[in-house]
Formats: sequence, structure tokens, C-alpha cells
Amino acid sequence: MEYDEKKIDDAVLALLSLNVFGRGSEKRAWKSLSEEALERLYEQGHIGKPSGGSKSVALTPEGEQRAGEIAGRLFARAGKKAVRAKPAKKKSPPKSRWIDVESSMISAVRYDRSAKTLDVIFNSGAMWRYEEVPPGVYKELMDSGSKGSYMRYAIIGEYPEYRLSRR
Repeated sequence: MEYDEKKIDDAVLALLSLNVFGRGSEKRAWKSLSEEALERLYEQGHIGKPSGGSKSVALTPEGEQRAGEIAGRLFARAGKKAVRAKPAKKKSPPKSRWIDVESSMISAVRYDRSAKTLDVIFNSGAMWRYEEVPPGVYKELMDSGSKGSYMRYAIIGEYPEYRLSRR
């Protein structure tokens, strides 16, 4: 699909207007996106957790599909038919089984070595997937004395992540 660059430029300028600060005639805008908007998208299940040290955020399959549909609707060149995004592929569940763990933060984990995905059920009932997790990191998690501390130190915010569901 061909996008209309003028429409994209207008949308970026509109997004910048959400982050304006400064005094007098010197107005500036943060280049990052609104934290409140990112938090809402996270709560809606469209993106992974926006906090952490990462400069990027993971799109969930549903978020990726919706983003493509919106981009086509908003930015398609005049006279070009907007192409609807292909539905997100349903990922087959990992072949691995859940392993219960002793932790004040985590209830269970499963790791799919071939896909390098780590699924975690937190004690709150929230279930998260972390992608591109090397086998060594999974082993260190399982060997750690404090799985919650290891998650916060080495996994959360370090790998693409998104919420799967709530138990």
C-alpha cells in the first residue's frame, strides 16, 4: 500500500502537539509518545507493557492488526483502495508444559526453546509472553534464588513482551 506522506506528516505533528511544553514563544515537544496513551493501549491489550528501559514497545497480534487497519484508513493515497491488514496469525501454543515455581511474584512459567518464548503467570493472575528470550536466560531464571528479582532485573523491559490473558 502506498501512504500519503502529507497525511503522515500531519498525524505526527498532531501527536507532537500532545507533548508541548515551554514558556513564552519558545515551545518544544517531546519526541516520545504520550505515556498516558501508551498505558491505555497496554490496558486494551494492543501493546506490551510500556514502562521499562526499552525505547520500543511490543505490539500484540491484535494491536498489530488494528494498527495496520488504522494506517490504511488514515494514510492511504487518494485514489488507492486501502488494503485491510491480514488477520494476525494465531500462534500455536508452546509445546512445553507449565512449571509451578516458588515465588512471591510468579506462579508458573513455561519456555518454548524453539520459539524462544517465555510465558509467565504472575500471582496476580496476569499472564505475559516474553519473546526472543535465550535459553541461557531461562536457565538463569529457573536457577535463581529469587525469581521475581531476576524477572525485574533481566527479563521485564529487556525483551519484547505482551499480555496474553488473565487466568
